[in-house]
Amino acid sequence: MSLQDIDSLIKPDYFSANENLVEKFYNLALAESVKYDRLSGYFSSASLCVAAKGMAKLIENNGHIRLLCGVQLSEDDWDSISNPNQFKELINKNFLNEYENLEDELIWNYTKVLGWMIANEFLEVKIGLNYIDGRYMPDNIYHPKLGIMHDSEDNCIIFVGSVNESARGWVKNSENLHTFKSWQDDVHIPTNISAFEDFWNDNNDNLKVYNIPDESLNFFIKNAPKDKVELEKIIVRIKQLEKPPYKKKKVKTPYSYQLDAIDTWFSHGKRGILAMATGTGKTITSLNCLKKVVKDEDVLTVIACPYIHLIEQWKDEIISMDLGKPHEFYGDANPKWGVDFDKLKRKINNNVNFNKAQIILTSHVTFSKKEFITKIMSIKEKNPNKKLLLIVDEVHHVGSAGYSEGLIREYDYRLGLSATPKRHMDYEGTARIMNYFKGEIFEFNIRDALTRRFGSKREKFLTPYYYIPIKVNLTEEESKNRSKANNAEDKYKILGEILDNLEEPIDHLIIFCSYKQIERVLQILDEKNINPKSKFTYHENLKLRKQLLDGFDKGDYKALVAIRCLNEGVDVPSTNKVIIMSSSSNPAEYIQRRGRVLRKSPGKEKAYIYDLVVVSDNDDSSKLNNFFDSELDRLKEFISTSDNAGESLDKLKQWGL
Repeated sequence: MSLQDIDSLIKPDYFSANENLVEKFYNLALAESVKYDRLSGYFSSASLCVAAKGMAKLIENNGHIRLLCGVQLSEDDWDSISNPNQFKELINKNFLNEYENLEDELIWNYTKVLGWMIANEFLEVKIGLNYIDGRYMPDNIYHPKLGIMHDSEDNCIIFVGSVNESARGWVKNSENLHTFKSWQDDVHIPTNISAFEDFWNDNNDNLKVYNIPDESLNFFIKNAPKDKVELEKIIVRIKQLEKPPYKKKKVKTPYSYQLDAIDTWFSHGKRGILAMATGTGKTITSLNCLKKVVKDEDVLTVIACPYIHLIEQWKDEIISMDLGKPHEFYGDANPKWGVDFDKLKRKINNNVNFNKAQIILTSHVTFSKKEFITKIMSIKEKNPNKKLLLIVDEVHHVGSAGYSEGLIREYDYRLGLSATPKRHMDYEGTARIMNYFKGEIFEFNIRDALTRRFGSKREKFLTPYYYIPIKVNLTEEESKNRSKANNAEDKYKILGEILDNLEEPIDHLIIFCSYKQIERVLQILDEKNINPKSKFTYHENLKLRKQLLDGFDKGDYKALVAIRCLNEGVDVPSTNKVIIMSSSSNPAEYIQRRGRVLRKSPGKEKAYIYDLVVVSDNDDSSKLNNFFDSELDRLKEFISTSDNAGESLDKLKQWGL
């Protein structure tokens, strides 16, 4: 057992861009060592596992590790200190930061390995804090990188360089190190060994060294495996979790137009809006943008959605693409999101290793709040080299005065998504969006999706649809008031007739209506024995909304009676019939509603849209000219891409339009 035996294998210099540092150096040297002394700015227990082969040999050699690492304290931490004894509490808190998420099996297993090494006296850990001119230095962190490996014959190899004692340092980051061998170098070896001993024994005037508090040590020891056999099983499991088997998850290969969108975003400096029709895969496209970015850069991503149930859909897609479990920072799912955000912030500031992409899922409401904005700005201030990516789903919403507060300059990369990026009748809000995201850079509209063919089977991306406009007659009173016209009595009679003429079995039906119409529509469904059914509004909580969507997709609910919160982004591909009882003049609303019925689903060859259109025969209809014009705009839009445009145009002629 001698380091000189591997002399020919140990090079003077290593660069991780060209070779695997763990395989080519770390494991080789550890396997021949009986003592490993390490100075590191940061420590991650994952580093003990990425070099499991070398660590196992070190343990077999009855070796010992002494690790002195830094800990980064926040400004709030420093401000809370009134006497030196409080450092113990802060060190305890910061050292345990990495292990807060014990629901993560990988982190839990790292904890066990670390506990075993501490319990069996293979590992000692101390913390160093910069102490210059008689005071602690909150703006500076202890940040040396030195490793000393000794064998049983009193040989040693020293390495210095940029590598921290973390999995990210050894495996993921772009790092370099330089080695010195005691049998070849009598200058650097004694100097560095002496420096380590001074640091370790707290004999350096510019560094204060603290033992890890008993509370932290006991936390690890109590979770340690009982013997080496159990330890080996844990290390094997860690390797399985770190490198999931091929085919663990079905990878969704982007279509050619989605690849075009991705390339376009990158060519525009990773900023821009993708104007893609509902159902054409905006989520998949944007997550592939994210995946490509995080492959090469250290990035924190914020994804903001207008509704809570959309956040759940994003979460599922993120996990299915093996991007890890995202952080959910918004009120409904996590009332203590601010506290959890602070924990994430500490981990980022402490350079804790993240095994997956760092993704925050939030709502438009939360991401535009001062508290959220302040935390994002703080991360950027403390980590100027970390890139921040903002992805905004249904980006047209954030042009409002309130939501646009979240469009801060700290986001380096920006990606907006919407089928309708321009805000209706709001030029100022539209300008806010376009200026911030640098405009629309890619368009894939509904006509493209319904006519172009993709994949080996040359299929259309969306389901072709039949559009059935039905004339609604107004009473004299209704023709004088927009609200009454929108909720006209004739609509209920027409709804009953539509339901009577639908082919059995009636299922996967969505009825869009106004608040005033909900109870009456539910009553008509009862009369027609269309059950089970449910309303879908803002008043249902997140858990119930998810249950309703899942149940509707499976056919457990035959119909959903919905208002605007089901307009955007909801992925229920099995929907094959939509009845529009009420609609606003905003194109974004009715275009999104059409999108609910066009997604592809097995066995779904055609979709049907029944549209109750208000046309008045009264002489004073001019009082509602703007309302009638908006109804006609919707007619023209829906007819233009339908499979039965000729039939619909003939119907309009019969109406005198």
